[in-house]
Amino acid sequence: MTIASEDGATLASKDFEAEFGGKYSVLRYAKGAVGCEEQYFGRKGRCRFCDQTDPKMFRQVAHLVPEALGNTWLFSNDECDTCNAIFSEYEANLVDAIRPILTIGGMAGKTNKVPQTGRSAGKSVIKHTVSEGRRGLAFMATAGEPDLAINPLTSTMTIGFPVPPIPFKPRLAYKALAKMAYALLPDAELVHFTKLRAWIRDKSDTVEFPCLETGLAFGSLGNAPKLVSAVLLQRVDQTDKTPYIIFVLCAGSVCLMIDLMSDDMEDHLDWAPMGCVNIKWSVELGPNSEVRIEYDRFRPMNWASVEKAPQPVEKFAFRFNPRTSEGSFEPIMRQQWR
Repeated sequence: MTIASEDGATLASKDFEAEFGGKYSVLRYAKGAVGCEEQYFGRKGRCRFCDQTDPKMFRQVAHLVPEALGNTWLFSNDECDTCNAIFSEYEANLVDAIRPILTIGGMAGKTNKVPQTGRSAGKSVIKHTVSEGRRGLAFMATAGEPDLAINPLTSTMTIGFPVPPIPFKPRLAYKALAKMAYALLPDAELVHFTKLRAWIRDKSDTVEFPCLETGLAFGSLGNAPKLVSAVLLQRVDQTDKTPYIIFVLCAGSVCLMIDLMSDDMEDHLDWAPMGCVNIKWSVELGPNSEVRIEYDRFRPMNWASVEKAPQPVEKFAFRFNPRTSEGSFEPIMRQQWR
């Protein structure tokens, strides 16, 4: 299950193209960024997830991508209030899984506030700040933290800021991604995902999964661009031994990817181990593609567990060169997620 591209995928605000060695084409694409108008997906009148038709059950505003990830542009017409309430728990776990990245990137979610990572009374707290119109970060740690190293040859300083092990339920975070992908599917494709629909809505969820592979990649970890994008990639050759549909979500500095499990379009595939998916991804911003956000290699993780686990990032390594004033953040993953 190897999908590779030398140049990655380029998604522009007016046009887009994706090249994956001819293996995939873009099935559906949604994007929101500063200057974009609101977009609504799905048909009004019937819930895509439970077939509810009572107009009184569609009073809440349903987001295609969670508002907590900075989405103020993409919405769903066909998600009832009951399903919306179920999915809110999934989305909360997804946000907790990537909360440190949202803090570092300054991604404003609900109530237009950037989430803080850690409590003010605890250790290893990261907080987004704004002073005189300038955005910044405040780190707080106990004695002995953070760790500091200096390269004697370059004088570059590396400071490791530990991140609190915020608990999240991996399977619920995975379900949040699967729900977004299902919401984006064209109507003609729904027949291939009836089991997925039932599983997404099942709160008891006793299905045994050896692996629910999730790919996690990072872009620039400074002030994150205000954007969200959701893309469905569809296999071109139906005899090819690759996933039928892949879902890729970008929200500011973070990018996530899953294989959307179909009922019948992947029966010819052999089970593949973690680490087999390899996509390089980038997003272009602006009408003339003035800015290009590059997301590094996807880190594969198994999000099948229903038990709580610590969010994947153990610390941020801040590298600073005092000679050039250049600096960068690098996330260091926890051992269990490497």
